[in-house]
Amino acid sequence: MSFSRPGFTLIEVLVALVLLGVGAAALATALAGERRLRDMADAEAGVAVVGRERLEALVVRRCDSASAGRRAERWGEERWTATPGAGAWTLVDTLAPRGARAPILIATRISCPL
Repeated sequence: MSFSRPGFTLIEVLVALVLLGVGAAALATALAGERRLRDMADAEAGVAVVGRERLEALVVRRCDSASAGRRAERWGEERWTATPGAGAWTLVDTLAPRGARAPILIATRISCPL
């Protein structure tokens, strides 16, 4: 006489647990990668805003004396120098986002207002 009960064998349960573990590990890895990419995007957005603000500030400023500065922000750090000469500003702005391998360098000339 053979008894047959509905259910799962031990092997089937172990295989299901292994598959669930692999899926959970893949999900955790994907979520960590998504967080890192979101942080990098936030830093790059901050860099773009600060760079634009620095350029806009010099466009309306008379070419009378050199200026420089440094500031730390949530996204990273900015160091800049603006030197007047020949009717234009020479701007060197170094923006170093957190977690970036290399800083972003803006070097440009901006005409002085008349």
